[in-house]
Amino acid sequence: MDSLFGVIEASSRNFDITNPSNYFRGGGQRVRLQAAFGIERAALNLDFTEPWLFDLPLRLDVSAYMRQSIYEYWTEDRFGGRIGLTRKFFDDFTSATIGYKIEQVNVRKMDHDLSQSTRDQAGRQWVSQFSLVLDRNTLDSMTAPTEGYQVNLLGAISPKILGSTEDFYRGELKAFYAKSFLEKALIWNLGGRIGLVDGFNSKPAPIFERYFLGGGDSLRGFPFRDVSPLDSSGHPEGGQSMVLFTTEMSHPIWDFIRGAIFVDAGGVSASELGFGFSEFNVGAGYGLRIKIPQVPVPIKLDLAYPVLNNQDNVKSRLRFHFNMGFSF
Repeated sequence: MDSLFGVIEASSRNFDITNPSNYFRGGGQRVRLQAAFGIERAALNLDFTEPWLFDLPLRLDVSAYMRQSIYEYWTEDRFGGRIGLTRKFFDDFTSATIGYKIEQVNVRKMDHDLSQSTRDQAGRQWVSQFSLVLDRNTLDSMTAPTEGYQVNLLGAISPKILGSTEDFYRGELKAFYAKSFLEKALIWNLGGRIGLVDGFNSKPAPIFERYFLGGGDSLRGFPFRDVSPLDSSGHPEGGQSMVLFTTEMSHPIWDFIRGAIFVDAGGVSASELGFGFSEFNVGAGYGLRIKIPQVPVPIKLDLAYPVLNNQDNVKSRLRFHFNMGFSF
């Protein structure tokens, strides 16, 4: 079962950072403070958005965050901030975002059974990263889409010359399609993701930037983050490239409860896009989508089985996954 968690949020959609005399209200800016907590994850986020920077059609997003993730074999602490500028092109559905991120990552409490090369990744590192995102999004909802599509292309570089501890780069392509039938009684979702991350000079990317699959928000039927190349001790160490495909058909059960049949397929490779059949895995199952009026995102309860299991570290058995919202 995936880790349970809760979220507390306070937000304003009519904020004005320049007007303290009116209780910082009236400017059309957006500010949000969010705290998420659970058994294995915790996060604190502060986000600010200016939709019309200098009265131009240019959106400014600024955020600061602290996050802790307790994984099976180590713990990651992240502290940092982001700034991004987004401009729409052609229509309201197409945009480009230029962003910069600075964060400190602390990898600690590594399991002593891990290989020495994996345990050498422990410690604090800085990530200073520039990114460019191109996005085309016609989805009718970002939490429970029923119509439309999204195509998203990301490129990012984190060089030492800008303050990163290690040199590495990342490229990702994501596509998602939603279609409803019979007056939205049936909703079909189809998605795909492909990504690669690598260091310069034939050095692999840091372990906290590598790809892992498995769990309720990626490859269902497999344990959280267990789909990965293994180190010399037989434990997941993350990969340089990843592919993931998912298809799901949901149907009504009763009022705010829907059922869903799904299939996920994907894998993680130690090399750049060097996938073979032996690295591919498939999970299939059935789940419930519960939309409670007071909760802004649907609750997802899934039961899945690894129908094709090429992970030596994973046993083939039914697994239960809990998740919230639209996560692809």
